[in-house]
Amino acid sequence: MEIFLKHLADAKKYINNADHLAYVTYPLVNDMKIIMLITENVLNSLINIIDAFLHYERYFKRINSIPEDFHNKLNIFKIEISKRYNLDQEIALMTKDLKEIVETAKSSSFQFQRGSNIILCTSQFRTKTLSLKKVKDYINAVKILNDKASRIIDYNAGRF
Repeated sequence: MEIFLKHLADAKKYINNADHLAYVTYPLVNDMKIIMLITENVLNSLINIIDAFLHYERYFKRINSIPEDFHNKLNIFKIEISKRYNLDQEIALMTKDLKEIVETAKSSSFQFQRGSNIILCTSQFRTKTLSLKKVKDYINAVKILNDKASRIIDYNAGRF
């Protein structure tokens, strides 16, 4: 199995987990910590989709190498891949936003709940807000991207 097909399968697994947590588990438990877990699953799905595209492009020698760090991968995805396959430019911004939220949550010394929102504070007391509605919007956008990626990559899957 080619590595880009494995990344697509992993992305589908992560987004299905996030969907289940958001629409089934969270309404039963109502624990705000689950929203952070959902956000991490959505981010992992996005990273796997980007990696699948990068490995797919590398397999067909459209890009020279795959960078190791996240920001360079995201730049290649935004500049080359999203234009080649007519993908929404907002995906790169959403990925960057989700990455910042997850990093802020992990390094944050202060988090609290206000209504149905999670407020994350950095050490400089800059805040980021995360709500279930926003996370569900992310899930829906990633599902659409995952379907597009599957169609694009599976189109040539008969060769493998």
